Amino acid sequence: MRTWLQILSLFCGVGISVLPQLTFAQMDEVLLTGSSSPSETGLQSGRYKTTPGKPFVEEAPARKNFGVTEYVKKNRGVRNPSMEDVFAGPNASADKEKVTEEISESGVDTVHPDDNRLNLFEINFASGLFYNQASSSHSFRQYSSFAPHILVGGTFWISPQFATFGQTIITQGADISSDPKLHSRVAVKHELTDIGVKIRKHFGSSRKANSVEAGLQFSEYRLTIPSDETKRVKLKSTGLGLLLLTRVPVSPSFSWVFGAEFFPRMNHQETATALDLQSGTGVETSRFSLQLGGEFKLSREHQVTWNLKSIIEKNQFTGPASQIDPETSSAASGVSVSNSLTIFSFGYRWGH
Repeated sequence: MRTWLQILSLFCGVGISVLPQLTFAQMDEVLLTGSSSPSETGLQSGRYKTTPGKPFVEEAPARKNFGVTEYVKKNRGVRNPSMEDVFAGPNASADKEKVTEEISESGVDTVHPDDNRLNLFEINFASGLFYNQASSSHSFRQYSSFAPHILVGGTFWISPQFATFGQTIITQGADISSDPKLHSRVAVKHELTDIGVKIRKHFGSSRKANSVEAGLQFSEYRLTIPSDETKRVKLKSTGLGLLLLTRVPVSPSFSWVFGAEFFPRMNHQETATALDLQSGTGVETSRFSLQLGGEFKLSREHQVTWNLKSIIEKNQFTGPASQIDPETSSAASGVSVSNSLTIFSFGYRWGH
C-alpha cells in the first residue's frame, strides 16, 4: 500500500510541474480531440459539445415613421425651410431628406417663417366712418346717416386652406331725420354682422404670392330705432351670400386687397315702432358689395389694415303701402328702396 501511495504522489507531482508550461494553443490541441474539420471551432468531448455564440449587439429602438402627416401636424401644412424646430436627434438628417421628398410629391409649399398663412387664428379691431343713404319715392324710407363705427372680427384657420370667420360693425351716435318738416332727428344704431366659412388658395410659396379666398357667409343688417318713433320703422335684412377676396402683395410688407360679395336673395323685414308701416304686401331683396383695402405687415403676428367697402341693397316691394305718405298724401304702391352703405375702417390685426 505504501508503495502505491508513493507512485501516485510522484505522478501528481510530475503533472503539476508540466501543466503550467503548456501554451493555450497546446491545450486547444489536447482538448479538441474530436474535431472533424479545421474550421470547426466548437469544443467537443465525449460528453459535451459547445458552439460559438453570436456576438451581442444592442438593437436600436424602432424609429417612428416620420413623414408628411407628422410634419403637417407640427407645421400646419406648410414647411419652414430650416425645419430645425421639427427634426432633431441622430436621425434628423435622414428624416429631413425623407420629408422633403414626400412634401415635394404631396404638393405642400415651402413658405417663409414670417408668412401669414402660418397663423392659426387672427383677430381684427378697427374703427372708422359709416355712411348710409336710403333713396326711395316713399318718404318713410328715405333718409341718410353718418357716424363713426367700431369693428370686431376674427378668423380661425382650421387648416391653411380652410377657415371659419365672423365680424360685426356697430355705429356710435348715429341718427336719421324723423320729420323733415320739423327738421327733427332720431337716434339710431346700424349693425352689420357676417359669419361664414371660406377656402384659400395661394399661387406660390413666396410671401409675394397672390392668393384668392372664396366663401359662403350669412349676413344680417339691422337698423334699430326707438319704439316710440312715429315716422320711422325698424329694419332687418338677412341672407346667405357668396364671398370672393383676392390679396395681391407688392412687397413682403404690403398687400392690396380686393373683394366682392353677392347675396342673390335676402329676407327683408319692417318692424313696427309707434308707426306700423308696411311698404308693400311682398318684397324681393338682393345685395351686392365691393371693397378695396391694404395691409401693412409689421410681422406675421402684427398688421395694420385699412378697408373701404361699398354695399348696395335693393328692396322692391309689391302691392300698396299700409300708410299714407305725408309728402304725397297718397298711399304709394310698388315702392322701391335703394339702401347704400359706405364703410371706411382703419385698424389692427393680431395673428398667432
